[in-house]
Amino acid sequence: MRNSAAYTQSRTHLENDGATQSLSSMGIDASSWLSWAVYLGTFWTALFLNPQAGLELREGNMVAMALLVSVAFFFGAVLALQRHMRLSLTASSFGQPEKLTTTGVFRWSRNPIYTAFFVPLGTVALVSPVAALTGLIGYVHVMTRFVISHEETELSTKFGAEYAAYKRAVPRWFGSL
Repeated sequence: MRNSAAYTQSRTHLENDGATQSLSSMGIDASSWLSWAVYLGTFWTALFLNPQAGLELREGNMVAMALLVSVAFFFGAVLALQRHMRLSLTASSFGQPEKLTTTGVFRWSRNPIYTAFFVPLGTVALVSPVAALTGLIGYVHVMTRFVISHEETELSTKFGAEYAAYKRAVPRWFGSL
């Protein structure tokens, strides 16, 4: 799940937290681990807050279908963005960023893949709006603190004024976020 404004060819670094080696060595990008951990925590919190939903989900109702469709939508968005950036799905093996991608959806968000993850998280609101809102707020905080800030530092170092101008013109998430 790599994407911060064309962090097209780089790794997520959690050097201060000592997590880079263990997450990267597993062949899965740290942003993926963090995103899905937040999603699972949000989902389980929703089931805790609404135990009846667990029974309904086992019956395969429309909420279960909506959750599945939202996850499928997310993966479709990831594939489309990676195709736009001409990348493979092995996001943790890109090396250093080579070019700044500012076209397509990168004109509206510096992190469109991370923003697309709002869809599966938001869909949890069908089970528990409180859990979904808490999950979305937690996700924005965790991703900004542990992933995006490190990506932005590398992009600033690599692309200097070009990235600074892009950063001023395009929001990190979308709108005023």
